[in-house]
Amino acid sequence: MHSLKLLISSLVATVVAQSTVTVRDNAHNLTYIGFTFAGTEQFQGINFGQDTSGVNRFKPPKAFTYPTGTTVQATAAGAACPQNTILSFLGAISENPGVFNISEDCLNLEVVRPAGTKQNANLPVMVWISGQGDEEGSYNYTLYNPTALVAGAAAKGTPVIYVAMNFRVNVFGFANSPALRTEGSLNAGLLDQRLALQWIQSNIAAFGGNPKNVTLFGESDGGVSVGLHMTAFGGNGTAPFRRAIMQSGAPASDPGVTGNATATNTAVVAQLAGCTGTNSSLVLTCLRAIPMVQLLNAVLLFENTTTATQANGVSQDLFFPTVDGSYLPDAPSTLIRTGRFHKNIAVITGWNENDGSIFVPPTLNGSTAVQAFLHSSYPNLNSTTLSRLLSLYPVNGFVAAAQASQISPFFLQASQIYRDINFACPSIDASHRVSQFGSASYLYVLNATSLTSVLQIFNASFEGVIHFSDVPFVFNQPNVGFGTTAAANLTATRMSGSWAHFASTGNPSGNPAITLSGWTQAYTKSQAAVKSQNVTGASIRVIGGPRAGQAQLSLNARTAAEPQLLQRCAFINSAAFYQQLQT
Repeated sequence: MHSLKLLISSLVATVVAQSTVTVRDNAHNLTYIGFTFAGTEQFQGINFGQDTSGVNRFKPPKAFTYPTGTTVQATAAGAACPQNTILSFLGAISENPGVFNISEDCLNLEVVRPAGTKQNANLPVMVWISGQGDEEGSYNYTLYNPTALVAGAAAKGTPVIYVAMNFRVNVFGFANSPALRTEGSLNAGLLDQRLALQWIQSNIAAFGGNPKNVTLFGESDGGVSVGLHMTAFGGNGTAPFRRAIMQSGAPASDPGVTGNATATNTAVVAQLAGCTGTNSSLVLTCLRAIPMVQLLNAVLLFENTTTATQANGVSQDLFFPTVDGSYLPDAPSTLIRTGRFHKNIAVITGWNENDGSIFVPPTLNGSTAVQAFLHSSYPNLNSTTLSRLLSLYPVNGFVAAAQASQISPFFLQASQIYRDINFACPSIDASHRVSQFGSASYLYVLNATSLTSVLQIFNASFEGVIHFSDVPFVFNQPNVGFGTTAAANLTATRMSGSWAHFASTGNPSGNPAITLSGWTQAYTKSQAAVKSQNVTGASIRVIGGPRAGQAQLSLNARTAAEPQLLQRCAFINSAAFYQQLQT
């Protein structure tokens, strides 16, 4: 998936500590000093991994251990991992989103809990993994401020403890080369996340959390990461979490995972950084010896050049997880289809109504342009597959909506295809396989956004319920700087409430005033038992909008919540299609 570089200038805020709070970890003889804020107690900048610079660059992370007797000052966010610190929204507003400090000594996390939490509270733990296309990301982003989520969950009677980690991104986290593969140093960013999950297992009880009741949740590539932790080691061993929420991302949502894209891109960045040559080991030695700034500048130059050459002005993913034969032993789509994943994990998966719109150029004006866009986005789809794909989305089916939105029907056609390939169909597939192998699974589509005012500023209202629309609701902060509405507030209350209720109980539905009540599991036993991708029906929760409530996906176009979706996903979720996507 791809990075939504979203920032609103009025959202940049400084958290001011009201007073300090202390946690005593007798098991490890440590003391943590945090601060209270708006009904929460927050602990930031806690190291879980060692410095990743120098000889540790690109390597799997090493656990950090505080010396016994240490008092950890956890009152300020730790450094973010190397990345672009200037993000933009729709190419117009540029602002720093809260990442002011970057360093390779960046493997730190934050813990946020309700005020007054006791050490023996045994609260469920929600662990956030951010997205941003694996190019950027930090728990210090303002839009990921968990204060309202944590305080709101406590007020609703389902208190949770929130944890989020910094992890390596772009080439620092997902470099790929023959030398790195030989030494077992692939997927460093994914392994950083795993190390943070292991820290939670060993340390969260001191903060009042229950290590046996951990829920992962993430959006976009963060949702993909959640899915890949489900498939870790092909399902062998024990997963350090119990539940999973994948928002606009699933295990098979990243095209290119089984291909050579990241190896090619790593080689280009190495050249730009001045590490030349054909000997992969010597190039790797050079990459580890140069200063962080030199390597980061090469990454940023590559990102900017690639973005400039993309037809839609949005950089394709450049660095992302790859099959390594260990943590990711096979194609994620294969692991999901064959049941090689942790099966004792309940899941929520879903997407936004117009998840693909921001990734598609609104100037698309004909079938040739649509084909060129799809070829650029999915270069390994052959002509036969591409023709079959387009036949499932006839452009005349988008004319009425295009007239209503005053936009080209070819834009809507391409947006729908993109949404289904990257978000909707992989979510349906993951949900189906989880149910097939015996765990609870819930599906949703979000049909509301609190970003309407932002889109209006840029005359982009036609983009609808865009990618990232779920994040303000899940974090219970629907006001993104331009005011809010009663409907948006209610969606935020219920969506964040259901996420916390699911983390607490495994069921997203509770009190209808504060959760999405009546949300049923996605598949009946007979539907779940279908072993192919040709599922005949599913139950889906529509969140927000005029069609809010429980609905059905079916092969009957007159009764389905979204006609043709299951037929389209049967093709997209086929083994042959996944193979060409390289996912």
